[in-house]
Amino acid sequence: MNKAIAIRLLLPALIVVLALVPIITDDPYYTHILIMICLSIVFAVGLRMILTTGQLSIGHAAFGAIGAYTCTLLVMKADFNFWLALPLAGVVAAIVAVLVGYPTLRIKGAYFAILTFALGELIRLVFVANWGGLTGGNVGIMGIPAPSAIHIGGRVLDFDAGVFGNIRGYYYYLALLLMLIAVWVMHRFDRSRVGMTFRAIAQADLLAECVGINIMRYKVLAFAVACFFAGLAGGMLSSYIHYLSPVSLTFHDSIYFIMFAVVGGVGTISGPIIGALLFTALPEALRGAKQWEPIIAASLLLLAVLFLPGGLVSLPQRIKARFEAIRGKEAIEHGVA
Repeated sequence: MNKAIAIRLLLPALIVVLALVPIITDDPYYTHILIMICLSIVFAVGLRMILTTGQLSIGHAAFGAIGAYTCTLLVMKADFNFWLALPLAGVVAAIVAVLVGYPTLRIKGAYFAILTFALGELIRLVFVANWGGLTGGNVGIMGIPAPSAIHIGGRVLDFDAGVFGNIRGYYYYLALLLMLIAVWVMHRFDRSRVGMTFRAIAQADLLAECVGINIMRYKVLAFAVACFFAGLAGGMLSSYIHYLSPVSLTFHDSIYFIMFAVVGGVGTISGPIIGALLFTALPEALRGAKQWEPIIAASLLLLAVLFLPGGLVSLPQRIKARFEAIRGKEAIEHGVA
């Protein structure tokens, strides 16, 4: 069967299985893990888009924090409906990305990475010190309400009540929807001329500029789209956790988002998805041996960088190539014999 046809058949089946999760299990623990995996994937595929332009952002979580505070403050202070506040959270994060991107994306390599780290710390300090009266400072904001109930076809979708006996069921469906939209948008970008331009800029930005490509416009576009989805994920996270503070999304999270992409593989959309699945589930798998988590995570990153530069997503292809090389060698030896 053609690989493309197989993928087209498997994807709808996978989506159906994911949609059935609240029916299959009503355990809030496993549902929580799946929600966090979905949100991690949103952050990771967005960061991958920035990486495809040749830039490394280590402050990606800061834009999630911007979205989280925007959504929370609009709901709690300005009396906005959550369903209006959530997209506005993404829009505000994207606007900040554009304002920051135009003066900073001219910088490359380690300098841009350090700048994004400084930006993340600056945003955290603003939330703590300058806007402490509004954001709660180090204490944070507690009692963030659940998303407003939705009336669809005479049925009330109440996030507080849950669905199919699963108290977190509707949160799971919202996180799943955000994840599917983010992956679909990033996939469409990847397959378009814009995605090809991103990769051309990463490989030779000076050459791309010489042939008439406005590299700044494309870099800012990638940065803004990635931060828009980070803002959405942050907004949903604060509503789900019902609490928000400056330590909710930090530099530590930004590093993990990079690990999702690098260990999974930056070459394809599926790479960050695999990385997010692995590293989000890892702390839960090591719940009884928490001290081993950073060691195992660092080891996986080191192994990926040294032996799998294409990430885990490239592992099947490398194994296949290895077996083909062995078979070819054996065929030659038998032929000589």
